[in-house]
Formats: sequence, C-alpha cells, structure tokens
Amino acid sequence: MGTSVTVGLTQDSLGIFWEGQEVPGIAVYGYYSPANLQEPQFPSEAWPPGTLWSPWELHGENWIIWVWDIRVDQWPRNNQWREAIAITLGALRTSGARVAWCGVNGIFAEPPHLFDPARMSGGVWAALDSRGILHGPPSLDSPFETLSDDELLELQRQVRVPHV
Repeated sequence: MGTSVTVGLTQDSLGIFWEGQEVPGIAVYGYYSPANLQEPQFPSEAWPPGTLWSPWELHGENWIIWVWDIRVDQWPRNNQWREAIAITLGALRTSGARVAWCGVNGIFAEPPHLFDPARMSGGVWAALDSRGILHGPPSLDSPFETLSDDELLELQRQVRVPHV
C-alpha cells in the first residue's frame, strides 16, 4: 500500500455523489478496449442487502471505462470487505477489463493520462491488475491509504496508455 491521503478511517473517507448528494459509497472502474467490452454484471451477492449501484461509462476513440457508483447503506463486515472489493473488481476483469480499480471521488484522468501519478496520485485505493494481483484495499477500520505512485505507474504500463 502507499501514501496516507487523510487521517480518517477508510470507512469515513469513502463517498460518492448520488442524486446530487454526497453519500457513503465507492466508485469502481474498469478499463476496456472497445472490442473487449461485454457489459459486466454487478455482483450484488458480494454486498450487504440494500446496496444500490448505478452503471455508466466514459469512452474515447480507443477505450471505454465502465463505472459502477455503489451506494452503501451498510458497509460489509471488515472480514468481508476485502472479498467484496475483490469480487467486484473481478467481475469487471471477467467481462474483459484489462485493469479494474476503486478510485477517490474527484481524482481521475482519462487516457492517455490514466494512472499518471502527476494527475492521479492519491486517487486509487484498490486495483485488480492485468495479472490478477489485488492491490489494497485498506481495511475499513484502519487509516485510509491509496496506492503508491509506483503502483500507479505499473497499472499505467498494463493498460498501455500511450503518451501524447
């Protein structure tokens, strides 16, 4: 794991915007080439009852980023948290994503700057890379930490985002 971006606990540091309000939740992303996208199925069984999700996508000429905004009314128990994240990221990878990750609200860069530490440092707190290695997540009851800049550079290499 990498740099601590806030002194708060992970559970208290995660939030998304849902219907115009900031609520507890996470944003999960998958990077696809357009030829590889099969619409992923959200793994609702990995999350507590009452969890809501909203799918959407970003796209450019040679890429698609699939996003799930996940509104959490009840966080998974700490011993189920890592598994919930792994299953959720795995669902994106299984549907063709080269890399899947959980990001900090407001810290994002489109390709070709995806995972560039100059733009996304402190912005990714968990990832399932192209080799199937899970990076993170921080425990819900521990200080919130994000992936290191070196880990971001490795993810950038794996998505082969060209520099302009």
